[in-house]
Amino acid sequence: MKIKVITSYKPGTWETYAKRGITSMVKRLPEDVDIFVYCEEPEPNFIDKRIMYIDLNTSEPALFEFKNKYKNDPVANGELIEIPNGVRRSPKLEGLDKNKISFLWDAVRFSNKVFCVVNAVRNAKEYDYVVWIDGDTFSFRPIPMDFFEKLLPQNTMLTYLGRENPKLNDGGKYPECGFVGYNIKHPEIQNFINDWENLYVTDNVFKLLEWHDSYVFWHLSKIYRKEK
Repeated sequence: MKIKVITSYKPGTWETYAKRGITSMVKRLPEDVDIFVYCEEPEPNFIDKRIMYIDLNTSEPALFEFKNKYKNDPVANGELIEIPNGVRRSPKLEGLDKNKISFLWDAVRFSNKVFCVVNAVRNAKEYDYVVWIDGDTFSFRPIPMDFFEKLLPQNTMLTYLGRENPKLNDGGKYPECGFVGYNIKHPEIQNFINDWENLYVTDNVFKLLEWHDSYVFWHLSKIYRKEK
């Protein structure tokens, strides 16, 4: 199995946490795994033959257009102040956070992660899987290849840390997307990421109940599970 691990980190956090996490990936992921780090700021002063740095700002023009369009809209950035002709949270919202400043509606911030995945999956034809691992993930011991091989089946399109418990009958909760596998050989995977990107290009992401990457990923995965 040929695997492409991808990650990113928030600008200004390299020394805070990203350096520790990404260094641990270099040291402890299998030698056959390639590591790609998407940057929104100049490359950090950390050179290793295993790492390929990608400038997210220039590699995905659609991301730049989305962020530039909504960077001055407080609601699109998780805040509450509404501006004329700006986006609005869904009137169907319930729960404690609906009238609070919250990451749940920070579409601009989390669009970065979405477009990292879009770029990585589109440029991974020689791989079997693309695996996203959060940049603050610390690998504390060597990870054998068979760990990935057991987690990433060839007959499914996605592998993720789900929080859907049918026994609770409560509809579940959006996944923990700190670890997600994308099966490049699956016939629907390119359609999936095209549809994911399109939610931002068309602004339809703002029609959903929540706008962070995990919820949008969950929304789309449920559609694919049901219809395909």
